[in-house]
Amino acid sequence: MQALVTLLGMVLFHLPALGYRRLVEWLRGRGGGVVLTLRLGGRIQEDHSRPGGLGGAGQNVVLFPLLRQLRDAAEDPSVVALSVRMGRLEGGWAQLDELRRAVLDFRNTGRKAFVYLERPGHAEYFLASAFGRIAIAPMAGLHLVGLRAEISFLKGSLDLLGVAPHFEAAGDYKSAAEVFTRTDMSPEHREALDHVLSAVHSGMLAAIGEGRGLAPQVVQELVDGGPYVAEEALQVGLVDDVLYPRDWKNVIRSTLGEDLDDAVAKPSGVVPAPQPRASVSDSGLDRDGDRGAWLVEVGRGFRVGGAGQSRLSFRSASAYLRPWSRLRWLEGYGMPGPRVAVVVATGLIVDSDESVVRPGRIAYRPLRGLLRSLRKDDRVDAVVLRIDSPGGSALCSDLLWEELGRLRDAKPLVASMSSVAASGGYYLSMAADHVVASPLSVTGSIGVLAGKMDLSGLLAKIGITRDVLAYGQHSGMDSATAGLSDSERARLRSHIEANYRMFVEKAALGRHMEFDELEVHARGRIWTGAQALDHGLVDSVGTTWDAIREAGRRAAIGSTWETWLYEPPRPGLLHRLQLLASGGGMEMAAEALSGSAEELLNVRAGEWQILARLPFGVRIY
Repeated sequence: MQALVTLLGMVLFHLPALGYRRLVEWLRGRGGGVVLTLRLGGRIQEDHSRPGGLGGAGQNVVLFPLLRQLRDAAEDPSVVALSVRMGRLEGGWAQLDELRRAVLDFRNTGRKAFVYLERPGHAEYFLASAFGRIAIAPMAGLHLVGLRAEISFLKGSLDLLGVAPHFEAAGDYKSAAEVFTRTDMSPEHREALDHVLSAVHSGMLAAIGEGRGLAPQVVQELVDGGPYVAEEALQVGLVDDVLYPRDWKNVIRSTLGEDLDDAVAKPSGVVPAPQPRASVSDSGLDRDGDRGAWLVEVGRGFRVGGAGQSRLSFRSASAYLRPWSRLRWLEGYGMPGPRVAVVVATGLIVDSDESVVRPGRIAYRPLRGLLRSLRKDDRVDAVVLRIDSPGGSALCSDLLWEELGRLRDAKPLVASMSSVAASGGYYLSMAADHVVASPLSVTGSIGVLAGKMDLSGLLAKIGITRDVLAYGQHSGMDSATAGLSDSERARLRSHIEANYRMFVEKAALGRHMEFDELEVHARGRIWTGAQALDHGLVDSVGTTWDAIREAGRRAAIGSTWETWLYEPPRPGLLHRLQLLASGGGMEMAAEALSGSAEELLNVRAGEWQILARLPFGVRIY
């Protein structure tokens, strides 16, 4: 029976895939060099849970498919360059660093990379520093002024409203509740945040210096002199061209060594087009003036094209690379090989009994179902857990940690940290055989807190009173109209300390360290990925592909395998339409509003919950 299935797979999938590959390679071998064009803007996200994709501003960029496209482009012999039009980007520093490294890998194959900036700030320019040539619009400004972290504190507002916060935390650096209990940062909070901010800022300076050939101290001087108008950015060497979009393609053609027809207008922007470069080592092109032909250096050797027949062509990256994604699908079904599954866990970790949760949430049931199916799937040889989470519910984190442990016992499990994998997010990574962080990931924050809000003062201000009957010394612990008594606070404190000890014990077990050895690096303190490596909290720093390669190595599946992306189920269109049809539109709006408030406060007014959560409201920009 198995032989019959294999034979059918070869006939229906493998042979068509082989023919499809030959056809694509033949068609692309006949043309000239291809410059892939890509529009990059919007939110960088780990999964497809929010609408969007590759495209213009306002759309989202799903990270893993984009990384795969850049790899496909680097392996396509017809591709000679990449041209990116970059709008505003919203993403974590680790995600930006991963994209930056992917562009550098593309360039390391001998190809060229160009970027056109429209509204560049720190995030956009950090990524742009990986490109070989940077252009900017004449009226655009380069907002390079240095990183800054701001935290909003709510205690003053709560005092005015008559709301009293009651929180307990385990760990001197577990500062999440300070936004409710203080008007400024505690010394421990300031120390930890400054340590991380300094490392991220230094990483940005190093990346810009590497891309522009400048020492980090020189970059800092340029940062101190910012922001810059376009002309100033050109004069200090932060960009290479100042021009309008219609001239950008001509600059790319000229840089790649292709003669522009006399009929083609020269660039009319502020800066003239650069002269063609002839060095093979620099541009990948070698001009042959006698025959009017050009030689393209690619991974499979040189290809010669005539002057009238092998002109550079500009093609959309999504459309041009789509045949390779279809080919992977055909080959995977035709001759199934080893498979590494990449599981995305992104968002706040919440307690929920629902089988699906809205985007930006990690819940036990949806992720557990996916992990169990992968554990039982014989086609999956190893799993990479991609984590982008500031934490949340300690209970849900622990339940998922146990389920991940069962998966790890069945097949290799590697954790890959995105921009944030801290507190409960770090808890999930503890179950893995190997943990890979980006140098700029925010991780650690090994600690717990719990508490509630006392609304009695607010209710009194608006004339609401309550009368109470109680049977139990600690019955008021969940009340929204009472604070914590001394004995209630003591009981809450004992819960917190017990959970903290379990957190540290499991972290020490996963890191093969003694309790006291790891605990000094816990205490609720955050670290960058590079700092966490120094303290033994992660095993290595690298990219998603480094984590995938580590998973393949541990599974002993050779050097070739399929990589499949798996995501927990999310509410679909039909589910949302059913809610609307049943009059649930207002309910959906109320749920979204309460969810936004919960993401800020992460605590119900009259109910305490033990949390493994990063500090609230931190923004680095």
